[in-house]
Amino acid sequence: MTMLDARFRPALLAFVVGLGLACQPDPCSGDACVGASETGSTGASATGTSGVSTGLATGLATGLATAAETTTTAGSSTGDDGTSEGSTGEGSTTEAPAICGDGIVQGGEECDDGEDNADGVYGACSSVCLLGQRCGDGVINGGEACDDKNNGDPSDGCLDGCVEPRSCLEIKLAADDAPSGIYRLWPKQGIGDVKAWCEMDADAGGYTILKVHTVDGQGNDVEQTAKAAEAICASYGMHLFAPRSSTHLKAAFAVAVGDELTPVGGGDGIAGPEYLEILSIYPNTLGNSCAKTPFNSESCPGWSAGHGEVYWVSDIAMFSQPSANNCIGCSMEYSWTANGTVDSFIALAFGGEGFAAPRFLCEVGDKLP
Repeated sequence: MTMLDARFRPALLAFVVGLGLACQPDPCSGDACVGASETGSTGASATGTSGVSTGLATGLATGLATAAETTTTAGSSTGDDGTSEGSTGEGSTTEAPAICGDGIVQGGEECDDGEDNADGVYGACSSVCLLGQRCGDGVINGGEACDDKNNGDPSDGCLDGCVEPRSCLEIKLAADDAPSGIYRLWPKQGIGDVKAWCEMDADAGGYTILKVHTVDGQGNDVEQTAKAAEAICASYGMHLFAPRSSTHLKAAFAVAVGDELTPVGGGDGIAGPEYLEILSIYPNTLGNSCAKTPFNSESCPGWSAGHGEVYWVSDIAMFSQPSANNCIGCSMEYSWTANGTVDSFIALAFGGEGFAAPRFLCEVGDKLP
């Protein structure tokens, strides 16, 4: 029986009862009924008609009231103020089907950009309301450099937006709360990635530091002049290290003597101040000297950093260094105290290529104090 039949069943039953069609005891039997049809035909007819009318009216009224009450109970509820509040009964309605292209994400749709839905367009929602090629789908497409599904880890070499970071400053700008530590970088296109230390606190953060330890095929140290070290750093898309402020130098010294960052270049010498024996700081002209002058770019403009920016080694003057025996291509040999301050330095020519050391630091020169 249908829902409509069930709702109006009470009305139909009352209708039947009103007509006297329901099974009832026969009040007329035997001799008592003789002549009843003659003497009471008119009355019976009137009474019967009245009874039928009364029964029909009563049955219909009762049945319809019951059906209406049932409908009201299923389709509404009474609020606290006694008024009727519309409320769909459980299972009484069906959610409208999703219509791809109406701009509303519903049903099984992954997206819906309305009239902008398009197939084969990077970053668009398809014509069947499924996400198309996009940053975050785990597949490198649409000109992306990487795609790790935007997992939120800035140290893994793929930033939000599917960009490979070239330097720690790029990471700092993309994720200001990124902590100091080891990060995967892509400083030079075509050479692959490197693991570098990102200093995210000194001078508001963004300094990049790479350790290099060069050895031969037997694992023996191979010294590199400052000029040769510059070329090795350039092969990684970097510069030979030059500290730019006292806080930068302090952070770099901690990386040099620490054992967290493994060097590139084949050697396994992880920790030691000798990573700061050579720096990218050179005299500008032959014979110029900053003797008895603090060795930094503000106090000693006669020397400059190889990357062309500011440098800082000390704010205390040395007695005779840098000496007057400077040469084009000279660089310094630096030694350091245990707390990371410069102990001494001396300008050396080494054939015009500067002092030599097997260990040194490289940096990306995009961060200023």
